[in-house]
Amino acid sequence: MKATKRVKLGLLAFMPIVCISMSNFATAQANGKWSGPFFRYNGKVYAKYAVKCDWWRAHDLASSLYFQDGSKRLYGHLATVDNYAENVAVFNGLGAPRGYWLGGYQKQPATTPSSRWTWVTGRPWNYTAWARNEPNDGSGREDGTQDYLRYATTGNAVWDDASGNQEGLVIEFTP
Repeated sequence: MKATKRVKLGLLAFMPIVCISMSNFATAQANGKWSGPFFRYNGKVYAKYAVKCDWWRAHDLASSLYFQDGSKRLYGHLATVDNYAENVAVFNGLGAPRGYWLGGYQKQPATTPSSRWTWVTGRPWNYTAWARNEPNDGSGREDGTQDYLRYATTGNAVWDDASGNQEGLVIEFTP
């Protein structure tokens, strides 16, 4: 019999705590939305959450969550990716979350589809994994309609710029 590790997953700002029990961070379901598995990489915990939403709703949801791992509380935000190894590890570790929001957005005013991208955490934007012909703002010119980052719906661990409602979000929990 495997030992079950108990962790708390909660919402900040007076929201109720959701408590889940997992065995070795295997797939967990809470309110039918968690599409597990939880995944660890470089001291961070990642999860994907399946809910049709726009980037701002995804941002607000991810920022309102925390992950209680023993005595450590890890705070959530949309996932940020600093290098190739992390990008591939997160993509594969979460079971290819195509069409899921990440924590990148394009600051305005932007003069081209590839200019002024930044992470929600303020970390430097030093790495990209754009899909072929991306970012393209949907029309190939910067018109401010696709200013948010997601895993592309085709390809492996590649990104595209998007807008509107997407499949869900990738959450990164950090100390």
